Amino acid sequence: MMTPEEGQKMMDEWFNNLPVEIEKLYSFLSENVKKFQTFDLLSYFSYYNHLHDSEKYSDFRGDKNFFVSEVLALLCLKNEFVNESSVSQDDYMELIMEMQKTVLNYCGRNDALEMMNNDKPLREDTISDIANILSREAKHIRNPGLPEHHLIFTEKLFEPIKDEVNSIFGFSISDSVVIRKNLSNMINNKCRKAIDEALEKGKKHAKEVIRYRKTRIVESESIFTKEQLEEYSKYSDKKIREGLQGHFLNELYYTFGKTYTFTANELSDFTSIDLEAVKAFLKTFSCGFPSLKVEDKIYEPITILKTKPIIEHGERYLIPSFPLLIWAVEDFIFDQYF
Repeated sequence: MMTPEEGQKMMDEWFNNLPVEIEKLYSFLSENVKKFQTFDLLSYFSYYNHLHDSEKYSDFRGDKNFFVSEVLALLCLKNEFVNESSVSQDDYMELIMEMQKTVLNYCGRNDALEMMNNDKPLREDTISDIANILSREAKHIRNPGLPEHHLIFTEKLFEPIKDEVNSIFGFSISDSVVIRKNLSNMINNKCRKAIDEALEKGKKHAKEVIRYRKTRIVESESIFTKEQLEEYSKYSDKKIREGLQGHFLNELYYTFGKTYTFTANELSDFTSIDLEAVKAFLKTFSCGFPSLKVEDKIYEPITILKTKPIIEHGERYLIPSFPLLIWAVEDFIFDQYF
């Protein structure tokens, strides 16, 4: 059984080693973000960290957190855009999930280090204690209120200056509300359609394998070699279907940027908002590669994504964290107008 002294020694060693561990985690992420086509990587991270049960929604959803996709996006914003993945389709998902865990560990250890550095035995500075708590929470909480209520109040609050806003920024407050309400629906629809198509493709080719098992005939337009058909046909119908559906989903996620990102035209068509107003909105709230310096921190309460939560490259756009977009518009307009 460990003595209190031994336990304290172990904790001291862990805390003292935190800066080294944090640097190792950061280096791992820095090296590996360059192995992926940037939008494919950030698309999957955004998608994964937005997954939730609509009946039990929370900012904290196990390993899925909005700030994870933000941190990785900020790291990518230190670099030029990577146009092609060097990691193979067979290996990429394992690496992505390792990166997901690494971001969580990186953030958690940074929080621990901050707590250690700010800890005061006598707790004599209550204001500083509260400030530190709020700072840590500000890194994690991305919905400081109910988004639906926020958007309802927005139009009423900005009603007196709606003409000035439209004149200055090129889009109206009502345009911004419609965009923010519908952007996630547009992306969800695109993802759902692409996933359904991948699953249907898996079913279709599973039937081809099952037919081969009966006929031993390779169909003229088959995507499989005879050797592959022989191998697949050894399994049950259910396993063939599940295996091929998994294969085509993996193929989809490998180049997920094609599905998850969007153009100004797509957004204009989906929202029925004038294209020029959509372009003005996207330009106002977008940043590109690179937007950060090498020495800039990537895990902070305030980052570039707080004011420019959309990332642009090659006239395609990506949102690492939808809640940031919901809350960014009014603060930006207020700062610029007043």
